[in-house]
Amino acid sequence: MAMMSIPGYQPKETLCESHTSLILGARRIKDDLPVVLMAMRNAYPSIAEMTRYKQEYNILSILNQSDVPGIIKLHGDLALRNRHVLVLEDFGGRSLYRLKGSGTYADPNVFLQMASIISEHLGVIHAAGIIHKNINPSHILHHPESDRVKIIGFRISTFESIETVASENPHSLEGALAYISPEQTGRMHQGLEP
Repeated sequence: MAMMSIPGYQPKETLCESHTSLILGARRIKDDLPVVLMAMRNAYPSIAEMTRYKQEYNILSILNQSDVPGIIKLHGDLALRNRHVLVLEDFGGRSLYRLKGSGTYADPNVFLQMASIISEHLGVIHAAGIIHKNINPSHILHHPESDRVKIIGFRISTFESIETVASENPHSLEGALAYISPEQTGRMHQGLEP
């Protein structure tokens, strides 16, 4: 996909592409602030895509009110014709998925320290009554020089108070199958709990 033109922002690089999103590294022109733009890929998104976008925006807004250091900061959102774009902070981190070949995480001490930090961040998310539902290496960002870790990817997240799980076709499960909890499959006859 060609680099998307977004008024007021200068896209620099494509960081990630999925079938629903295009994630760009960019600079906000008015103050030269580095940002990450998470744009809907589909020019005519479905109602389900729009609902997920709004859910991610709402969850990030709630988490950002607490000023939690382990959650990606939301700078705002943009409407671009039918598409919507989340404007997120760019702290220089890269996903663990992209960093996995670096060998840094092979050291057990580094791995355990990272696991501890991630667990603390998830504890804060759960304390806010939010179930992430899609924790995987692509949604954990790490900046090796500063050792900062942030969690992203709240598109399928839900509030604990409204979560229900039904038995579903395994091909329509939400989240990365290798990382989801057994309760998310709908085959455990148990609800999701933070």
